Amino acid sequence: MKWCADLEDILRKDPEISLAYLYGTQVDKLPHLINKKPKLFSTAYRLLMFIGRQLRSLSLNRTPCRPDAKITVLAFAGTENQMASLVSTIDAVENKGNHVLVLCSKSVKKSDMARDEYVEYRFSILDVLKSWILLLRRVTKLHSELKHVHVFTKKKYFDQFLNSYTFLVYFYGLLEKIKPEYVMIANDHNVSTRCLLVVANFLRIKTIYIQHASVSSVFPPLRMSYAFLDGQAALDIYKECELNDYGRGEEEPLPEIFLTGQKKETKCVVGSDNCVGVAINALDNPERVIDLVANIVEAGKYVYFRWHPAQQVSEVDFYKEAFGKNAKVVISDPALCSTSEYISHISSLVAGNSSIHLEAALAGVSVIYYESSNEDLFDYYGYVKNGVSKHAKSIAELLAILDCKDSDVLPDKCRLKYYSETYGTAWQGQEGRLVAECLIELSAGKAPSEIFGWTSY
Repeated sequence: MKWCADLEDILRKDPEISLAYLYGTQVDKLPHLINKKPKLFSTAYRLLMFIGRQLRSLSLNRTPCRPDAKITVLAFAGTENQMASLVSTIDAVENKGNHVLVLCSKSVKKSDMARDEYVEYRFSILDVLKSWILLLRRVTKLHSELKHVHVFTKKKYFDQFLNSYTFLVYFYGLLEKIKPEYVMIANDHNVSTRCLLVVANFLRIKTIYIQHASVSSVFPPLRMSYAFLDGQAALDIYKECELNDYGRGEEEPLPEIFLTGQKKETKCVVGSDNCVGVAINALDNPERVIDLVANIVEAGKYVYFRWHPAQQVSEVDFYKEAFGKNAKVVISDPALCSTSEYISHISSLVAGNSSIHLEAALAGVSVIYYESSNEDLFDYYGYVKNGVSKHAKSIAELLAILDCKDSDVLPDKCRLKYYSETYGTAWQGQEGRLVAECLIELSAGKAPSEIFGWTSY
């Protein structure tokens, strides 16, 4: 039962409330989590959801790996956006002769960016049984502690905290078996990635965090061996995150930080002047989105419409029904078209709180912030404040901005460099190789201060 004693030790230092970070420590600061209406509102139903999620991910076989090859890096991506930030570094590390085991979720494995060698994580029967041992040992304590988080937390998100048991068991068994030199993640606040992070830290495996999207002051403090951030903007926000109380483990490492630019591929090919991109997410109000698209089309422009990869199927079907017969609206399915490919077809982008603002701006597209959400989260990522995006307070202002010349709406290089350190340098477009070069130098014993982009934290 060594596994149980070790995982109990991990949970004493990083409890379930810390692992399900947003739901356990920041739910009061995220109104969309509080206001979101679940199908059924009860702790018992969330327990059934947890069981169902385990059964859907059940496999008779353990995660395959090559026992004949030393695994240098175990890379994990839970979403397509995370994988988009990891893939260039994975390729660069492999091109240096190292073996990378890429572990991903079912959604990533089914996406167009998946490769045959990527491995979908699946839980064995033994993993599930062990997770239930943890659950039975700790559920009473967890149930009691959640009373102090938020009045709705248990009824709305109880399964999120239970998920930590499955992921802790799974990653503990996998890392004990393959013993990689590094563990690489592109998210620091989801349950799955936080479980992988704390297990790797516990087993004293070096951990690498690669920023996959714009960050927020509600995120947890950085606690990994190395953090490769896009630019000074992310570093400034993570300094604010040091004030967040999240039940920090005593043995968690403080990172060595490198500013290495945005890792996602960007194509600097701007599409038709008459084609406006409208990118939405689950926070956006469907009726306001419909009105937005209708007004842009009425102004004589084409709309290239795109929803977020995590959008609910029912919401996607609603938009397909609304726009499917409109000859001036082209629908871009994120499962079939990458973000960089989407951006290459437009000259202007309209979106609310989304990291796509920065990706589009780096590719030379003018970006406009227009709020289609009912939530009070204006300029959540600070793109308007820091001069990356123009703010349209109304449809009339939005249409006026769309009629401006590019030179009047594009941000200057200094503002973009604040978000992506490599912008305008020889490393732009080579960020994955830059991260790989840094890792090789670190593995060879070179001091961080001698490597490009290193900064103290």
